[in-house]
Amino acid sequence: MVDGISEGEALDVRERLVLAPGAGRFRPETRGPGALVLAGQALGTVDSGADEEASVCSTFTGVVMGLLVLDGKPVRAGQAVAWLRVEPA
Repeated sequence: MVDGISEGEALDVRERLVLAPGAGRFRPETRGPGALVLAGQALGTVDSGADEEASVCSTFTGVVMGLLVLDGKPVRAGQAVAWLRVEPA
């Protein structure tokens, strides 16, 4: 224990995942690795067919480290589609 903090409690993880809002086929926007994404900004869409599309929006501001799903590939609701690195608070 250091300064009243148990080992592991002060872990600073800067990586965040952006999740698909529903099932369908992922269609990324043109933002690739190295692009800055603001909280609420779309990284792509999930096309569930029958003219239904849902935006895949980041809840964090950060830099795109990589997309985890290729264009047109199927995703499940809650599946990670992108990896971001955020600045420490």
